[in-house]
Amino acid sequence: MDSYQQFIAKLKIALPSFNDSASIMAVYLSGSVARGDYIVGTSDIDIYVVCKDENKSLNISFEKYAKQIASEFLAEIMVCYPDVVSLAFTTYKDVKNGTSFLGKGPDYHGFINSAQLIYGKDLKEEIRKTNVTENEKIAAEVLKQAKEIISQDISNELLTKFFIRGVFSLVFTAVHSFLVLKGVYLRGKKQLVEELFNFDTVNGEKMQRIYIFWLAFAEDTLTENDKLVLLNLVKEVVSSF
Repeated sequence: MDSYQQFIAKLKIALPSFNDSASIMAVYLSGSVARGDYIVGTSDIDIYVVCKDENKSLNISFEKYAKQIASEFLAEIMVCYPDVVSLAFTTYKDVKNGTSFLGKGPDYHGFINSAQLIYGKDLKEEIRKTNVTENEKIAAEVLKQAKEIISQDISNELLTKFFIRGVFSLVFTAVHSFLVLKGVYLRGKKQLVEELFNFDTVNGEKMQRIYIFWLAFAEDTLTENDKLVLLNLVKEVVSSF
């Protein structure tokens, strides 16, 4: 059992003992860790918490509680990535009326198919199903924002691990949004690259190189020259969508 799974196992056991657990309706594990295609030390651990009501003090205390457990198993990783455990809070009311981020837009499909309930009541059947128009609108906006980001001057940026991690996140999110506009809903990085070939072989080949860089990044073998090549590839891919 790797350190991510150790953290999740301990969190499952500890959640009933949280001092305000009665105010929490559900806790989900989502993202790459839920899908099983994560990389320890590189991937986020996405935790979604559904509270009965809006309660900022509960959010703060839960975050401290989860981070304390994380420090037992993820201390070394948290030195470089203090946000490796990514917590997001919503309310049952917002889930019911469709205003929650939970399962919103294109992410509805990924959440329904792969999110794992680790505490409380499963609310998946109560999440409002999204429609194609809504999904495409959100995907188009995400692509627009991605293009704006890559158009910025980053010549003075330090190519730190944190920065490069963000670059990978941006390009894979852009590919996801591009595929949503084609009616395809995927989230796993390898699956995104494979599917992209069906629509765009040129960018598919570029994304294959980016995926190889991602694996090298996870192994901490990405060179400074690799980073520069990566940035150029990301700009080419995102700007072409």
